Amino acid sequence: MNIKHEIKDRVLIISIEGELISPQALDTDKNIISLIEKEKKERIIIDLSKVDYVDSTGLGILVSIRLYCKKNRILYATVGVNEKIKRTFTVTEMTSFLNIHNSIDKLL
Repeated sequence: MNIKHEIKDRVLIISIEGELISPQALDTDKNIISLIEKEKKERIIIDLSKVDYVDSTGLGILVSIRLYCKKNRILYATVGVNEKIKRTFTVTEMTSFLNIHNSIDKLL
């Protein structure tokens, strides 16, 4: 798993590549939250377009990041969700909570 970030139009975009699964994903939420704190942006986008699979650990990481953003009044969105991951989010009723959108362009 690889995490990259960029700032575009005052928005922090965090791109995750690979599989968001245990044990590779342990502490990923803490690392991303540290990045959010460091960059101090009012909006973040989590780009999952290069993520192949999310297990319960990965889902927990996304929920943790979303809750952090909500608590700190940071606007949060998720983009690039493939059909397999979208089904997981639908079954767990996380689609609206994770604020899923089809493209980054519409969010900037």
